[in-house]
Amino acid sequence: MKEEIQINSLDFVCNFILNYIYKFEDKDEQGISSIDVNNIKFQKILYFLYGIYWKQTKKEIFKPNFKAWKFGPVIEDVYYKIQNLPNYNGYNPVPKDAFKNFNNEAINFDKLLVEKIIDNLNSFSIWRLVEMSHLTDPWKNAEQSKLISKKSIQTYFNDKNIKFS
Repeated sequence: MKEEIQINSLDFVCNFILNYIYKFEDKDEQGISSIDVNNIKFQKILYFLYGIYWKQTKKEIFKPNFKAWKFGPVIEDVYYKIQNLPNYNGYNPVPKDAFKNFNNEAINFDKLLVEKIIDNLNSFSIWRLVEMSHLTDPWKNAEQSKLISKKSIQTYFNDKNIKFS
């Protein structure tokens, strides 16, 4: 009998990413957070995390459902969940607790690898990540507002020399 591979839910992975990023939060004397992960940047982190994690492990970290939007790949469900949060205006950081109800799964991914990928991606500005996503074939070859096939993402990242160890 074939063993079924457990894939974490997208909401769980989103919660993990936010909790990890917020572990390093600093606030200045006015109480302004050092976190700069707005919805656009969060979407790019998800996209590159999916592709790089696939490249490294040949496993899906979550089931992707990216669409080609103007500012790069977007998972609409995640995008609108964040946009519809009370007091979220699209420019401020995604709140740490945006996915707090999804913290009860067992981690079915390489936690250290994911943390290294997030560290690297989070070091880029929002607009640099947008530019980088615009250079990827899956986004370039997809029709605007249409689904980007997971196969095209997997193939693209498979062929790239990206490694985090």
